[in-house]
Amino acid sequence: MQSPSRNFLSLIAAWASVNARQYNRENAALQDSKLSVYIDESGDLGRGDGGTKYFVVSSIETVNGNCLSHAVKRVKARRGLSLAEEYKGNWWKLMKVRSDILSELRALDIQIKSLVVKKEGVPVDILSKQHDLYYHIICQLLSQYLVYNNDVLVNIHRRTLMYSLRDYPEFESYKDYYATGIKVIQRSSESCYGIQAADAVANATLRLFERDDRKLYGLIAGKVIQNNRLFA
Repeated sequence: MQSPSRNFLSLIAAWASVNARQYNRENAALQDSKLSVYIDESGDLGRGDGGTKYFVVSSIETVNGNCLSHAVKRVKARRGLSLAEEYKGNWWKLMKVRSDILSELRALDIQIKSLVVKKEGVPVDILSKQHDLYYHIICQLLSQYLVYNNDVLVNIHRRTLMYSLRDYPEFESYKDYYATGIKVIQRSSESCYGIQAADAVANATLRLFERDDRKLYGLIAGKVIQNNRLFA
């Protein structure tokens, strides 16, 4: 697959609301720690009828990635799911599992960030380049971790038919300006409990913006330090 063009990067630059140089003082306690980050999404970037009005990418950050694995495993055990089984299919069962996971998360030492894209605010020529737009959103979220002093391990959901982040010039240009130990691993959600937890967070955030449904989001609201808007 062809890598995204720099013309596209210049096209969206004026719309970017998250700056790689931004230093979030709320993260100061984590700046000198090795950090694990788990990222997933909810919604779609399609232009047709029947799609979502918003697209959300959420991250969970922690200095103890095992805590997320243990939380998801406890929920699966209670719900009778095998450890390798994803909670897909039955909608009611899916919402119950997500609710359980979010309830577990609020007791953990984590921080949550999200980028929320309002699709009607995205210019058509940008929205038509869905793959490039998706990677721009991811790079905007990842840029905030480039200010950390120690290693950052980012686990992100592997999207079908997508090129590697290493081929994306925007992310490489960020790394040119920062001495960073950031490492990005693209993984299947089935193999990573932290990504499954991030899926629950992204879905709860989408429901908040899409439907003003605060039931799930309210479970983890106290862990959210940032909900940035793009193209708002």
